[in-house]
Amino acid sequence: LGLFAKSKARQPTAFMIVNRDYTRESEATLKVGMPGRKLQEFNRKTGEWVSFASLAGSRTVNIKLAPGDGRLFRIAGVRLTSPKDSSP
Repeated sequence: LGLFAKSKARQPTAFMIVNRDYTRESEATLKVGMPGRKLQEFNRKTGEWVSFASLAGSRTVNIKLAPGDGRLFRIAGVRLTSPKDSSP
Protein backbone atom coordinates (compact mmCIF):
# COMPACT_ATOMS: atom_id res chain seq x y z
CA LEU A 1 0.00 0.00 0.00
CA GLY A 2 1.41 3.38 -1.01
CA LEU A 3 0.00 6.77 0.03
CA PHE A 4 0.25 9.90 -2.11
CA ALA A 5 -0.13 13.61 -1.31
CA LYS A 6 0.66 16.79 -3.24
CA SER A 7 3.22 17.86 -0.64
CA LYS A 8 4.73 16.51 2.58
CA ALA A 9 2.67 18.97 4.63
CA ARG A 10 -0.66 17.59 3.38
CA GLN A 11 -2.64 14.50 4.23
CA PRO A 12 -2.64 11.76 1.58
CA THR A 13 -5.43 12.04 -1.00
CA ALA A 14 -4.67 8.90 -2.99
CA PHE A 15 -3.32 5.40 -2.50
CA MET A 16 -2.09 2.48 -4.55
CA ILE A 17 -2.58 -1.12 -3.54
CA VAL A 18 -0.51 -3.91 -5.10
CA ASN A 19 -0.71 -7.70 -5.18
CA ARG A 20 2.88 -8.81 -4.71
CA ASP A 21 1.97 -12.41 -5.58
CA TYR A 22 2.35 -12.77 -9.35
CA THR A 23 0.86 -16.30 -9.38
CA ARG A 24 -2.48 -15.82 -7.58
CA GLU A 25 -5.21 -13.21 -7.47
CA SER A 26 -5.93 -11.53 -4.17
CA GLU A 27 -8.69 -9.57 -2.47
CA ALA A 28 -8.12 -6.85 0.10
CA THR A 29 -10.64 -5.29 2.46
CA LEU A 30 -9.68 -1.70 3.27
CA LYS A 31 -11.08 0.74 5.78
CA VAL A 32 -10.48 4.20 4.29
CA GLY A 33 -9.55 6.78 6.92
CA MET A 34 -8.98 9.69 4.51
CA PRO A 35 -11.75 12.33 4.48
CA GLY A 36 -14.16 12.34 1.54
CA ARG A 37 -17.37 10.66 0.42
CA LYS A 38 -16.48 8.79 -2.76
CA LEU A 39 -13.61 6.69 -3.99
CA GLN A 40 -12.38 6.92 -7.59
CA GLU A 41 -10.04 4.61 -9.48
CA PHE A 42 -7.57 5.67 -12.16
CA ASN A 43 -8.43 3.88 -15.41
CA ARG A 44 -5.13 2.83 -16.98
CA LYS A 45 -6.66 2.46 -20.45
CA THR A 46 -8.37 5.86 -20.69
CA GLY A 47 -6.22 7.93 -18.33
CA GLU A 48 -9.37 9.14 -16.54
CA TRP A 49 -10.60 8.89 -12.96
CA VAL A 50 -13.82 6.83 -12.68
CA SER A 51 -16.23 6.29 -9.80
CA PHE A 52 -15.44 3.15 -7.77
CA ALA A 53 -17.39 3.17 -4.46
CA SER A 54 -19.25 5.30 -1.95
CA LEU A 55 -17.51 5.69 1.40
CA ALA A 56 -20.72 6.06 3.43
CA GLY A 57 -21.22 4.08 6.61
CA SER A 58 -18.34 1.76 7.47
CA ARG A 59 -15.96 3.33 4.88
CA THR A 60 -14.88 -0.21 4.00
CA VAL A 61 -14.24 -1.38 0.43
CA ASN A 62 -13.21 -4.70 -1.12
CA ILE A 63 -10.61 -4.56 -3.87
CA LYS A 64 -9.82 -7.52 -6.10
CA LEU A 65 -6.33 -7.68 -7.55
CA ALA A 66 -5.14 -9.87 -10.41
CA PRO A 67 -1.77 -11.63 -10.00
CA GLY A 68 0.96 -8.95 -9.83
CA ASP A 69 -1.59 -6.16 -10.33
CA GLY A 70 -1.64 -2.68 -8.80
CA ARG A 71 -4.54 -0.22 -8.68
CA LEU A 72 -4.53 3.54 -7.99
CA PHE A 73 -7.38 5.20 -6.07
CA ARG A 74 -8.18 8.71 -4.84
CA ILE A 75 -10.81 10.38 -2.71
CA ALA A 76 -13.31 12.30 -4.90
CA GLY A 77 -13.43 16.05 -4.43
CA VAL A 78 -9.73 16.31 -3.61
CA ARG A 79 -7.75 17.72 -6.55
CA LEU A 80 -4.92 15.36 -7.54
CA THR A 81 -2.89 15.72 -10.70
CA SER A 82 -3.21 12.62 -12.86
CA PRO A 83 -0.48 11.38 -15.21
CA LYS A 84 -2.59 12.78 -18.07
CA ASP A 85 -3.14 16.21 -16.41
CA SER A 86 0.00 18.16 -15.55
CA SER A 87 -1.74 21.48 -14.85
CA PRO A 88 -1.67 22.88 -11.26
